[in-house]
Amino acid sequence: MKRFLLLVVVFLLAACGSRAEVGENFDLSVGELATVADADILIRVDSIGRDFTEGGEIPFVVLMVEVDGEEHSSELSVAEDLDLGNYTVEVQSIDPFADPPECSLRVSAQ
Repeated sequence: MKRFLLLVVVFLLAACGSRAEVGENFDLSVGELATVADADILIRVDSIGRDFTEGGEIPFVVLMVEVDGEEHSSELSVAEDLDLGNYTVEVQSIDPFADPPECSLRVSAQ
């Protein structure tokens, strides 16, 4: 029963989010969702922020990615990616100063 309720919630959230195509860039803000066509992937942006290092500021995004019912959470910077087996989520850009903060992502087939 819990699994069924989780699937219903995911379906409703996905219906409220955007739809992305494999190989195309798409933008998301904190709390937004995207489903990836023909890939059974759901991506949610949990947070966007900045790390401070000796070399300056490095923007990051925390993503929750669900693939085939399995959740993966990862903190990524620009040009980093998350390997999901048959697909890769790539961070194209992060703007922590936008209102609301946003990032540009791309899902590529491997």
